[in-house]
Amino acid sequence: MVKNQPDISIVVPVYNSALIIPELIARVQTAIQSSTLTYELLLTDDCSTDNSWQIISELSKTNDHVIGLRLSKNNGQWCSTLAGISRASGKYIVTIDDDLEYGPVDIVKLYNHIISGEHYVVFGMAKEKYLLQGKNERISRWRKSLVHRLWSSPPTDSFKIFRRDLVFNGNQFLPTVFLDAFIIHQLDKKFIGYMEVGFNKRFAGVSNTPFLKKIQLFFLYGFHFALHPEKYVVGLTILFFVCIAATVFLSVTHTTLSLLLPVASLLLLVTGLLNLYYSLGIFSKTKQLPLYLIVEEVSKKSI
Repeated sequence: MVKNQPDISIVVPVYNSALIIPELIARVQTAIQSSTLTYELLLTDDCSTDNSWQIISELSKTNDHVIGLRLSKNNGQWCSTLAGISRASGKYIVTIDDDLEYGPVDIVKLYNHIISGEHYVVFGMAKEKYLLQGKNERISRWRKSLVHRLWSSPPTDSFKIFRRDLVFNGNQFLPTVFLDAFIIHQLDKKFIGYMEVGFNKRFAGVSNTPFLKKIQLFFLYGFHFALHPEKYVVGLTILFFVCIAATVFLSVTHTTLSLLLPVASLLLLVTGLLNLYYSLGIFSKTKQLPLYLIVEEVSKKSI
């Protein structure tokens, strides 16, 4: 049992969000104060290049609820989320992005939802997410559905609430992989809940994930979702090369398709090689612990 355990711990991975952090803290405080819940807010700075850490550090020293964590190097959102959760002490843990696209006002709704049933995790799902992000909603939903089919996983999202004992065994923090993959592997579908939540345009700034990084994360998360990672890697690689062979065959037997051969084969070959490259890198990284290193922790209690 954690001493003076709050009802919820809210974990926010932060990267280059200096313009958003004060507003984020204010909205969380407003949302939680409308209830009787006790809480802590953990802001994990993923080695930002702006003054995010300075702002987090200053606000952590003056706010009873805020805890600032600083990582030793930029590890990516999934690692900074794990770092924050590893320091969380709440009975329930919430993860939410730092861009205020998901509103803190829905945190209490997620809490009320999870305590009213047998769910171990409840994902907040936004109906108009892609529309407000300026994306084609039909194509985006089809793409995400296809990705989850490839990963053999149900829908997940970054905004969620889950029980502490899902990721802690006593005081030992368990996950060393992508959090959603860890959660999905632990639970039968009946223990996974969903709730519709609101969605807003990003409060300030732009997305910090470059296109090439998204490709890397696709393979990384797929590797983590796979129950047998080595079979996932081999199977996906074989699939790419089968597609190349099929493209060659069709271009030879159908002259009208011959122009597709160079482009299609090149794309498939590059994708297959990227899969091998990232998968081999993931194999090596999983043997290197810790996945993150917290070099500084600031809160009002630590002063």
